Amino acid sequence: QSIKDKPSAASFAAVKRSESKRTEHIAEHDAHQAKARAADLEHKRFVKRFVHDKLRVLGKIRLELLQEVLKDAGGTPSYALPAANSLGCTVERLPEFGDREFVFAPREWAA
Repeated sequence: QSIKDKPSAASFAAVKRSESKRTEHIAEHDAHQAKARAADLEHKRFVKRFVHDKLRVLGKIRLELLQEVLKDAGGTPSYALPAANSLGCTVERLPEFGDREFVFAPREWAA
């Protein structure tokens, strides 16, 4: 048996097709990832606006309730607290309400 020094033309073409398909799949995956990141960013902006609007009107709200109304509005409940923190809101446990967490709007919003 002798070993060929060069691959056949068919073999070479198959390798090129495989490389081409791989490049296409990588490009599709990258585009999909970029689209998903953009959608997630837009969703986080929605949550931030939602939290801002609720606290602007109410001044304070129980964290669990905020998460529930956010979910009812189509938002992700776990994004509520990070959004509130990014807006400068404070979160405190109130003993008079069974140590439940409440989110308070920043003081400057009261003006």
